[in-house]
Amino acid sequence: MAYFKTPSGCNLYDELIGQGPGKPVVTCINGTLQTTVNWTALSKRLSHQFCLLLYDCRGQGASDLGDLGEEPLSLNLHLEDLLALHEEL
Repeated sequence: MAYFKTPSGCNLYDELIGQGPGKPVVTCINGTLQTTVNWTALSKRLSHQFCLLLYDCRGQGASDLGDLGEEPLSLNLHLEDLLALHEEL
């Protein structure tokens, strides 16, 4: 379990499951009202072949909503968060 702070200061909850040399990384993205818990069964089945990145999107599960200011919560903001998380890892 870890938290990643986005460039805008929002804390996103993330987990890496099944880490190992040479394993491709699969990112599991939550749908509306889902959390990383929804990926538990899948991660148990796939963690021997893949490294799975599970994270709670902004405003979901254990992640903060952050200070949006005038910016609305949008798919573009979720994408910015995900790209920043990938870059950090």
